Amino acid sequence: AGDCGNSLVVTVMGAKYTENSLAEILSKYHECEGLEFINHIQEIPLVRISPMATAGLAFLNQDYYPINASKVMVFDRNSFPVFQAGVRFHQIRKLPRLAFDLSVAYMNKDNTLNYQFENSEGLTTGTQAYRSSSILVPMFVDYQLFKFGSVGTYIGLGGIVRNTSFEVDYAIVDYTLFFNSVTTVTEEQFFFNEDRDFAPAIKLGAHINQGKKVGMLSELQFDYQSKNTVRVWPYSDSTYKQFTVAFLFSIIF
Repeated sequence: AGDCGNSLVVTVMGAKYTENSLAEILSKYHECEGLEFINHIQEIPLVRISPMATAGLAFLNQDYYPINASKVMVFDRNSFPVFQAGVRFHQIRKLPRLAFDLSVAYMNKDNTLNYQFENSEGLTTGTQAYRSSSILVPMFVDYQLFKFGSVGTYIGLGGIVRNTSFEVDYAIVDYTLFFNSVTTVTEEQFFFNEDRDFAPAIKLGAHINQGKKVGMLSELQFDYQSKNTVRVWPYSDSTYKQFTVAFLFSIIF
């Protein structure tokens, strides 16, 4: 209002509906009126970067294609601990519902695979014990769904880059022909694991004590891997596929 209001007409007409533009108008008005003011917007960071420490348990569901009722694949273990450390980019000033997670994780997957295949010609059985460990790089874009008090729920879409070391302790394959009952025993690797792959992933989570200095994340994460191979002589290869469900708990600072 008054002379100060009139002097700001051009500024107001050309203003954009952003926090900086509105703050500029208010600042000029207070300066014109000789009123004291404090601009707090510049003190609010554009984004908050929070370190995270995570531990959890991953459950692996294995399958193979083409599906054949005469094939049986059984792993001794299907659950493995996972540990990871990372950062979350969140409380973005202009995109408050979005967050970005980047982590590095470690998972040990030592296991034993038992295999059996039978057809009209013979029976093949195999056992392979191996040591395997993976360095994983999970990357997610999160979107906040709902907030109840200090608890925010979100969904995340992204993927996981896996770098895996794989070493066979022993592998034995028995092949028995039905027409003469002769059994051939060989020591050869028949399960092969990709050294590096990318798995699409999705997660659902809750951020407890959101906005506080220390909070907790509880997440249910899913990913899909489809590049491993089971190769047992004298039959064709089978593509080994893996669906992973992980329960993760993090402390976020």
